[in-house]
Amino acid sequence: MVGMGNYRRIPIAYTCAIIINNSFKIITMTKDLIFGKYIQDLNNIVRNEGVLKAKAFSNFTGERINLSEGLSPKKPFEHIEPLRLLLKLPHPQISTGTHPDFTGVGFTHVSEDHYIVSVFMDVKNSTVFFNKYNNNQIALIIQTIQAAAIAISSLFGGHIQRLQYDGLFVYFGGKGITQEKAIESALNATSFFSYFIKYELNVILKEYDFDKISTRAGIDFGKDDQVTWYRFGVQEASEVTTVSLHTSLAPKMQSKASANGIVIGNNVKEKLQLDNFVSVVKRVEDGKIVEDEYIFYKYRQHKFNWEAWLVKNFSFIKRDGEQILIDYDFNKDAELRAIKSSNDQLLRILGYSNGSTYISTTGLPNTNALGSPAPNNKNYNIPNGE
Repeated sequence: MVGMGNYRRIPIAYTCAIIINNSFKIITMTKDLIFGKYIQDLNNIVRNEGVLKAKAFSNFTGERINLSEGLSPKKPFEHIEPLRLLLKLPHPQISTGTHPDFTGVGFTHVSEDHYIVSVFMDVKNSTVFFNKYNNNQIALIIQTIQAAAIAISSLFGGHIQRLQYDGLFVYFGGKGITQEKAIESALNATSFFSYFIKYELNVILKEYDFDKISTRAGIDFGKDDQVTWYRFGVQEASEVTTVSLHTSLAPKMQSKASANGIVIGNNVKEKLQLDNFVSVVKRVEDGKIVEDEYIFYKYRQHKFNWEAWLVKNFSFIKRDGEQILIDYDFNKDAELRAIKSSNDQLLRILGYSNGSTYISTTGLPNTNALGSPAPNNKNYNIPNGE
């Protein structure tokens, strides 16, 4: 690609051979893809277990492994470590069950009004898989997608409210988190998830002649006076969840999204002033494409341009024609210089990368410990012996 520097679709790292129709086929893998670990896992399971027996994959050989173990990573966040490092985010934790900010609901008080951002993601047209693939094949793909959605949502502070087979319902926000930050986190999580499916997962699935996979996401935001938290159910069979039009609308918006698309509610658009990232949702009716502006009476829904959002907000993502590309080497070559005292004690680290200066506050000599970017081209006078 001319003029794109280090930006590229898939950097070659290693290859492996598989047998298809009695002939060898080379599958190119990479360790540099942001989500390459998921793809590597898929490759290993397919080669070792031969779960893709339908179509052209009856000639796999190899020692069988436990499928459930292969599908359930013991370290779920190692798969998204490249993304975490690029974003310079702290190590995430999975939050599930009762939202930690509302554990008292149903015990110390009956209900509580508080805003929340609701997100629903699922696989588009997954039911048709049963016409082509066996249960092991389907489980392999669904688990990979679910694991990625959980990890990415957790990275951006999402609370995993529930799993629904190929669907995932997530809350973003809570007490001590601004509404704007919660919405932004939801948009980031669903955008990077959509990127994983569109640009990376389908690469390896295509090599295995597995049909192209698409996901969809719906996002809506309910304000404090629009959301009430309750505990439903009885005893152990209970759940703290929200009663809100906007919680209910998130799955409905997801169903309106196109392949690998995201649909957001008008509250989301207005809160972050996203006019430059949205367009009218459309549907096919009687063979014609018509506008689908309203999701509920006079409440609007909008098609969200997640690719434009990623390009605008993350400097390691660039556009190349119809695609967006990630610079996998972003900040890898940052220059580091130790600043020591007169008695050779390490005081801090000075770093420089891509025209920005970084200064660590912890004294740890690695890029993860560097502080926030300082203004570009700003000179720092480091006194001798400091």
